[in-house]
Amino acid sequence: IKAVSKLVKTFENGKTIGSLMKVPELEYAAIESVIDKLEHKVVPTTFNAKFVSEGPRQLKHLLKQAKALSAKYDVQITNPPYIGISSMEAPVREYAAKNYPNSKIDMYAMFMETGFVRTNGFTAMINMQSWMFLSSFEKLRIAVLSSKNIVSMIHLGARAFEEISGEVVQTTSFVLRNVTLSLEMTAKFYRLSDENTARRKENAFNRRQHEYIASSQIFKQTPFGTLLYWLSDEQLALFAEKKLEDYVKIKQGAATSDNNRFLRQWYEVSINKIGFGMTHDEAICSEKKWFPYNKGGTPIRWYGNQDYVVNYYKDGQEMKAFHEVLNKDHPGGRLKNQEYYFREGFTWSTLSNTFAVRYCSQGFIFDTKGSMGFVATHDEMIYFIGLLNSLVGQYWMKILAPTLDFNPIALRQIPVRIKIDAQLISAVRNCIYISKVYWDSFETSWDFIRHPLIRTASTVQEAFNAWAQECEERFQTLKANEKELNRIFIDIYGLQDELTPEVEDKDVTVRLADRERDVKSLISYLIGLVMGRYSLDEPGLAFAGGEWDESKHRPYTPDDDGIVPIYRGIGMEDGLTTALIRLIKGIYGENTYRQNIDFIAETLGKSNNESSEETLNRYLNDRKHGFYADHLKVYKNRPIYWLFSSGDNGGFKCLVYMHRYTSDTLARMNSRYFLPESTRLKNDLEDVTGRLATAEGRDRVRLEKERQRIAAAYHEAIEYGQVLDHMANQYIEIDLDDGVKVNFSKFQNVEMVTDSGNKVTRNLLALAK
Repeated sequence: IKAVSKLVKTFENGKTIGSLMKVPELEYAAIESVIDKLEHKVVPTTFNAKFVSEGPRQLKHLLKQAKALSAKYDVQITNPPYIGISSMEAPVREYAAKNYPNSKIDMYAMFMETGFVRTNGFTAMINMQSWMFLSSFEKLRIAVLSSKNIVSMIHLGARAFEEISGEVVQTTSFVLRNVTLSLEMTAKFYRLSDENTARRKENAFNRRQHEYIASSQIFKQTPFGTLLYWLSDEQLALFAEKKLEDYVKIKQGAATSDNNRFLRQWYEVSINKIGFGMTHDEAICSEKKWFPYNKGGTPIRWYGNQDYVVNYYKDGQEMKAFHEVLNKDHPGGRLKNQEYYFREGFTWSTLSNTFAVRYCSQGFIFDTKGSMGFVATHDEMIYFIGLLNSLVGQYWMKILAPTLDFNPIALRQIPVRIKIDAQLISAVRNCIYISKVYWDSFETSWDFIRHPLIRTASTVQEAFNAWAQECEERFQTLKANEKELNRIFIDIYGLQDELTPEVEDKDVTVRLADRERDVKSLISYLIGLVMGRYSLDEPGLAFAGGEWDESKHRPYTPDDDGIVPIYRGIGMEDGLTTALIRLIKGIYGENTYRQNIDFIAETLGKSNNESSEETLNRYLNDRKHGFYADHLKVYKNRPIYWLFSSGDNGGFKCLVYMHRYTSDTLARMNSRYFLPESTRLKNDLEDVTGRLATAEGRDRVRLEKERQRIAAAYHEAIEYGQVLDHMANQYIEIDLDDGVKVNFSKFQNVEMVTDSGNKVTRNLLALAK
């Protein structure tokens, strides 16, 4: 009975654990005896009738499974499943933690420890390459390679199969021999991970390219036992020297556990509530609520990705209180390394396809995915930023973190040789300066001063040409600096046989001028002038929350309430198109207006049957492909100008500057703009209907189309107007601290019953995702 019970218990979760099952020693003779007695109905009274009838078949099946799983084989061949421990079913997760402590992170790694192969037998496997490099697999590497030897390996990397695209699935195929041999025994490796298609990998292998001969015990010489089989003895020797962690304190930061609650894009909140450039003590005393926050982002070198702010009011009291409650039941949010908050350092994006380091001035809190490095002296920090952004830095990170996870653990292991000189420091500082000037040239930077096409020039084209020249010079200077830094660091590390200092244009992270992008951003800036966000007489932001100061807005007077209608036709005095035309004339001069509006219109895609003014108006009206669509992209679906729109028929459109919104904005919009526009539509409809009554031929066809268009717009506007009137009477408040998503939702899916008894559900705002 005990033997049978042990067998049954072993397979209790057999269907979920499968062939990862580790079968203990079983008394097979005793179990077979029970099966024989059951089949002959000679059993103890402890077995119930059902078991007597079904037991033999079940026990035979389990016994067969147990013998198969406990047997030793000459060869094991498998492509195991790739399942992270967090995605496993609870029984498998618990079983893995107990029976596969070295490989429990992923099921594919657990199959490397199953023990199916007898001494001198072989395991042939294809699985993910992460086990070769991640520090979390260090114990697995040591355990497996201390008892086995690699015979051969084809390191495939990403895109090894045509059916699988992208960088996520990165594989390696290998054969292990289940025996420990001397360190002199070597294996053959093929490094195909740098080839970017399955066909190129295949061709390289067939030509025996990228072939390396190395000891499979190479892990004994590398950080965390990583399998850096392609490194020379000289390169391996560098790991015996000092590492980055000997000079740089590399730290992970905050895990908020609720980014929607604690993080904002900086332009969502009132600028007066953001504390820039502060020390920790200054931040506590400042009464500011929001502070700059590093959160990784796109791989930009030297400077940039300064987008987010975090609620750290009174030393983060709200977040700390939230974490205290959260962590009572299970570990959640943590504010790690608080003593490093607000300090100068460098940052990078830990999850990216390119390793790129950026200078970070005093005043930032940082994320787990926007980790930071801190150095004792400023010059040393500049040196390390140069090293890490050089091809040598990329070289080491590709070795130490080849899985797109540039984690602090890998970064700390970079071998360091320090040779600081004035030329190197000057080049790095110039790279940072150039990149900052470029970053600040766009209005999504909080240090933005003025649009680059607003300069001493009589035409927009002249201004663009000057800007294009600046961009070209900046690009070439940065490229030359990066090449020189590559040369310096290649010499320092003696990697001339591995690297060349050349820099490709695609790798320079400042862009050249782009006529369409830059003209569209000029239109956005002009709209900012109309709304009062910017001023021709005030550098940077003139108003982004707080108290309105009329004296900042000279010589151009912005709209008086931050509500500007977008009309279907041109010529309306209070419309957005007219306001922009007035600004173009005021900035560049009346005499060159025609050249300027034509240049803008041609950039926007002017058609033959429309005037340049009509092209601009079309761009402002086109919700799906025009200004508002571009605005959503630039502001990452957190728009600062809100489009109140009746729908696709164009009955009514109006832009509102979020930071100038008040509880009576809807009422003002309704009375000052909607009611007059709906009356105009009604009059236009009556007029075209009257003319249609006497029209004939082509005129009648044309007027009928016009009547249908105006009728659709009018009926859309009437329905929208009922909802707008209903909401205007509620005097809705918004709180900028809540961010765009929360405030936007107050105007979405509005339900009401109209005077006619119809139930209407409408969105007052054009939807931002």
